[in-house]
Amino acid sequence: MDSEEEKISSVSEAQGADSGKKRKRSDSQTSGVEKYTNAAREAHSKYLSFLRDIKFDEEHNVSSVKIAFPLDFKKVLMLTLAEQTLSKVLVRHIPHIEKCTFVKPKNDNEEPFLVVQGINFGAFYPHQDVIDINRIETNHSYALSSKYGVEAMRANIMKEIQMVFGVYGISVDRRHLSLIADFMTFNGEYRAFNRIGMEESSSPFLKMSYETTMKYLVNAA
Repeated sequence: MDSEEEKISSVSEAQGADSGKKRKRSDSQTSGVEKYTNAAREAHSKYLSFLRDIKFDEEHNVSSVKIAFPLDFKKVLMLTLAEQTLSKVLVRHIPHIEKCTFVKPKNDNEEPFLVVQGINFGAFYPHQDVIDINRIETNHSYALSSKYGVEAMRANIMKEIQMVFGVYGISVDRRHLSLIADFMTFNGEYRAFNRIGMEESSSPFLKMSYETTMKYLVNAA
């Protein structure tokens, strides 16, 4: 009898330990779910009485909200509620990156790529196993110079100007574009290609050939 009682007590202790682990696990899951649902509860506290259930699947990163309204309730715009809630919930954030879109290739011989709205070169360096950082392109030439140098900025200016002309089917000799890029970068930094940048030139004829011709002609005379 004593041995049986010891077995029964040991089994009950094991069951108690298992239930304690399950309780701790459920408590941790509950706290994790609360972290994601508190923002929604606070944002729309007037609808709490109609809230039936909130579930969050941490394995698949999917959240579901169940709401039930009576038939005589006023019209509810669910899209507006979702947008208001999303604006208060921060899921993941990369500094200076506003939006990132994955573009799938249309043909078999093409590669997928990312279109990023914003500038943050350092955000992609830790992911060199999936991103070729040697082929990063940007239309922000000045930001490119601060990371890769003035020669990279010069080449990027030529590429961007050529792309603008290419959209309209205009072919421009690269030697002309190289003169523009040289003028904007020959002093080691970025110089605007406008009348403000032209004022640094010592040639009155060069200034007159661009903008405010009469002003430069009178000053030269």
